Amino acid sequence: SPYRRRAVVEQLPSNTEYGTLIHPSAVVSKRAQIGVGTIIAPGCVVTTSVQVGAHSHINYNSTISHDCSTGDYFTTGPGARLNGGCTLGDGVYLGSNAAVKQRTQICSDVVVGMGGVVVADITETGTYIGVPVHKIYDGPSL
Repeated sequence: SPYRRRAVVEQLPSNTEYGTLIHPSAVVSKRAQIGVGTIIAPGCVVTTSVQVGAHSHINYNSTISHDCSTGDYFTTGPGARLNGGCTLGDGVYLGSNAAVKQRTQICSDVVVGMGGVVVADITETGTYIGVPVHKIYDGPSL
């Protein structure tokens, strides 16, 4: 959960040093910037000119395409897809097999449920599900 990771980091001393873990089977472009404390699981692909925020978790077989930027505490469930040119705020959670259309923006503290398809910008915090996604809850549910 992005919220639990944030709570742990906020409780630790400010001079804490964090490792970044990238599984050997993950493909990460040399032109990607990966934030401290991030975990990239087996089978992931992170392409060129991507910026992943600190303390993020990119789960099994997820992909982040070119020119995307994510905030801190970004999380994917297995198999999530983030197409090129997307911008995501802090604490965004993409459920398993969720997909985000290219050049889409998602504000902070948004949950996209399993299999959700984001085809337009999301500008309000909340939980979204469906194809295409629609809001079902005003606050994040994780």
